[in-house]
Amino acid sequence: MIVGAYHVMVVPVADLAVEQNWHMAGMRGTGSRHLVADGLLAPARQTAPAAPPQDRLFFAVCTLATVAGATQGALNVVEDMFASDRKPFMTGYARLGESPGRLLDLRGASGFRTTSALRRHWRHVAVGSRHPLLNSCLAAEDLGAALVS
Repeated sequence: MIVGAYHVMVVPVADLAVEQNWHMAGMRGTGSRHLVADGLLAPARQTAPAAPPQDRLFFAVCTLATVAGATQGALNVVEDMFASDRKPFMTGYARLGESPGRLLDLRGASGFRTTSALRRHWRHVAVGSRHPLLNSCLAAEDLGAALVS
């Protein structure tokens, strides 16, 4: 039994209970869940002593990967929209692909319906990019602190 020391272990996800405890709008794409290994026994060969990750860059890259994934998802939706013959409602454009920008606005209220893939990706990017590890104001503050120390 490992008590009082940080270790990593490899176990099948099927052996863990997943608690859906992450209820933040726009952050579901992070996959953040509370994994519970109550009563789990893992062979010593599946464990290794380790230090808890301290590197903020590691966590920032993990957070950025989620935002980048949501951005790629939004790009895929936009490419499909540009390829379609759908006409933006109440505009002079014959197709969405002819519009100069503001695609979500030209989609109208339907762009924000709860089943809209573009709205879902937009929300994930808008909220995820506000994570403290990706916040440019906090990064500038950290840089300033590093330069004077």
